Order: sequence, then C-alpha cells, then structure tokens
Amino acid sequence: MNLIYNRPFLYKKQYDFVNDLNRFVACEASTKSGKTLGCIVWIYEQCILPERKQGDNVWWIAPVYKQTEIAYNRLKNYIPKDIATTNESSLLFKFFNGVVLSFKTGDHPDNLYGDDVVACVIDEASRVKEASWWAIRSTLTATRGRCRFIGNIKGVSNWFYKLCRNAESGKLNDWNYHKITSLDAVQAGVFSQQELDEARAVLPEEIFNELYLCIPFDDRGKPFFWAFDYEKNTIDSYEINKQLPVYLSFDFNVDPICCIASQHEDFDWAVTFKEFRLANSNIYELCERIKTELLQNMDYVINGDASGMSRSALTKNLNYYQIIHNELFVSKNNFNIPNANPGIDNTRTLTNSLFAKHPSKKIVKCCRYLIDDLRFVQTKEDGSIDKSTGSMTHLGDCLRYYDFANFAKFLKTY
Repeated sequence: MNLIYNRPFLYKKQYDFVNDLNRFVACEASTKSGKTLGCIVWIYEQCILPERKQGDNVWWIAPVYKQTEIAYNRLKNYIPKDIATTNESSLLFKFFNGVVLSFKTGDHPDNLYGDDVVACVIDEASRVKEASWWAIRSTLTATRGRCRFIGNIKGVSNWFYKLCRNAESGKLNDWNYHKITSLDAVQAGVFSQQELDEARAVLPEEIFNELYLCIPFDDRGKPFFWAFDYEKNTIDSYEINKQLPVYLSFDFNVDPICCIASQHEDFDWAVTFKEFRLANSNIYELCERIKTELLQNMDYVINGDASGMSRSALTKNLNYYQIIHNELFVSKNNFNIPNANPGIDNTRTLTNSLFAKHPSKKIVKCCRYLIDDLRFVQTKEDGSIDKSTGSMTHLGDCLRYYDFANFAKFLKTY
C-alpha cells in the first residue's frame, strides 16, 4: 500500500519529544501542553513503520478506562478509515499492515502480561500503577520494543517521578528525558495565557505549579488534607436551603458505616452540615437516622463509595444503593455513583484545592468526626492515605467522594 502521510504540526518541544530516537523516553508535561497529541503522533508512526509486520502489537496504556477511551477516540478522528479498521468494544485498531494497536488500562497489572509489544505509550504515567510498568517492561523484552512515558508531576513519591529523575541524570543507556510546561505551550501559541492566568487564580500555588509548571510539591509528612484550615473552613451552624437538593455521600465499612449531608450552589459555595456514623454496617439503621434527623420531603442526590454497588451478605439480594433508593425514596436519576472509586491522589488534590482557594467551602462544627479526619489523618511515604488509625479516614472518604462527584468538572484538573 502506498501511504502518503502528512504529520500534524508539532511545536518545537513536542517535536523534540516525538523525534527522540532513544528506546525509552520520559516526559513530564503540564496539562494542556499537547502531550497527548504528541504521543498520538508517535504511536501512529510506530504502527506504520516499513519494518512493521502482521501480528505486531502496539499498546496505549492509561490509568482508567475513560482516559483510554479519550485517546482512542482522538486517534480515530485523525486517521482515514482505509488505514485501519476499528473495534469499539475492545478499543483497538487493526492497520492495513496487520499491526494491532490496543488501548488498555493499567487498573489490573496482571492482565498486561503475556503479549510481545513493539511500541508502547504510558499516558498519565504518574497516575498509573507501578506494577503496570513492570508488566509492560516484560512485554517489551523479546521485541526490544520502544516506550514513551508522559504525565503530569504528582508529588515526589510516585515511581514516574523517580523514573524521570533517573532518565534526566543521563546515566541510563538508551533513555532520555524531556519537560514541557504550559509556558512552552503559551509561547508556541497552542495554549491561552488567559486560561493559564485563570487556573493560577483558582488553584493553590502548589497544585498550579505541578499541573502547569512541572514543579513538584513535596507532600511527604503533611496531613492528607493539608489545606484544611479550622478557622477558615468551619462555621458554627447552617440552615438548610429548602430550594436546593441535599447531597448525601456514603462510605461503606463493617465499622463504621458513614454518611455526610451537604448543600452547594454550582461552584459558588458548599457546606457540609451533618454527619452520620454508626459503629456497624447496618444500612437500614443509617437510612432511618437520616430520615429522622434531616428535613422530610427533601430532594436528595446520592454520591459515595462505588463498592456500594456490590451485593453483600448483609444486604442479601440488594446492594447498598438499592436499599438507599428504597428507604429514602430517591429517584434513580439522582444517583451519581462512579463505576470505580477515583484515585486517592486525584481526590486529595481536588479537596485540598477547594479548601485552599475557596473559603466558601465550609464544614459545620458539629461534624466532629469529619473535622478530626480533616485535621489529623496522615499520609504515607508513598503519598497514599494512612488508614492505620482504624476508625478515622471514613468521614474524610465521604467528603472526597462528594467533592469529586460535584466539583472535579469545575477545576478541570483530571
């Protein structure tokens, strides 16, 4: 097949990254700096090289399915239909030369072993599990396949940050390192200075520096909710606004089972005014408490722990959210539950951003267990939440789920 290929425009920093001939290339890149487009160009070119042959495997790996699907759809929009056939259910392309490009997630590292892979992109690498990289490295061995790593900076404890430092040192054979910031993208005319200024105004300095300037924030040793300020972020009381829905966010445990009640209006303000915490896992009792202690005939919106979609011995043939639907008389349209819980690091970033930059985010002082979580829950060396305190963290989990369900779309950091 005679193929005429016109490469999309790449500004200099993108071009240098895409054209790097080293086998392993790591790039720390700001959000909206064109990192995904650069990798799409690279992975497409890897699929159509003259030396490619029938049955060669090429992979694109992202942390979760939604991010994988975004990259798949972007490539599908770029390439002519006669270049490759697509499989929507499996998220793969089969090219005219027999090469198969598969878009996969790093959710389950064990599922990545087995194939021999000639080229791979690890997208949002700072959020992909390290065990997934180990699996991918094994698939590249027999073919001496190439790999591109791309992602935001996300603290200093994750494997991608350490890998970049090793690549940057120049001591690793056939490795190289690049960095692309939003300032580079602004200078190249592919990103708006106004958008950058608006992000700076909304986000805490530490988070802005990571997402847009590739400057790491060392959060080791800091409380998990490091931006919570008791004086700034608590109020004495709150009167429920009957014109707005009440958002109930649940966390399901054997001991305790928890829920918080909140109200908000768009991105202007948010108040968590009530907490429920039972030293058991009795969802029926929890629902009864909610009906007794909150105003009747309120419009409820349900957020919370994705594990509540699973059945358990306690709930017999119903899962937790089906019981909540029945007991609280909540419309199924008012359930906003993810298929899987968002990453702890993502929700930590979001909740701390809200506390740091939005003093209108308040917790009523009667929510003492939640406030204890916000003040005292710690972080492990690897940046994950320290759950060794047993009864703590669970009300904080409710808040993380509520924030992610309702405010992630406003901060545009995911």
